[in-house]
Amino acid sequence: HNIANNLTNLETPTYLITVYGDDHFGSIAKAECEKNDISLDYAEQVENSRSSIYLYVNDNEGDLVTGINDMKILEHITPEFLEKRLEVMNKAELLVLDC
Repeated sequence: HNIANNLTNLETPTYLITVYGDDHFGSIAKAECEKNDISLDYAEQVENSRSSIYLYVNDNEGDLVTGINDMKILEHITPEFLEKRLEVMNKAELLVLDC
């Protein structure tokens, strides 16, 4: 989402291809995308799933001390999921992958 948001700041039409849950964080992500002109036309909301989340703890100098994440929902980004979106990806002038 952060990369997509920066692209819209450069006035680049942006489509976020991802999965997100039907939880509170998914609602926030969807609202933020709508607010920032990030299209979710090729994203998928997964029912009964938690959105990915990453929590990190910094020390008093801002350096990462530890982090924990829940990225299980990303298991829904399968070859079949991507194949359904292959045409739009192949036609894109710019494709940014954040693995």
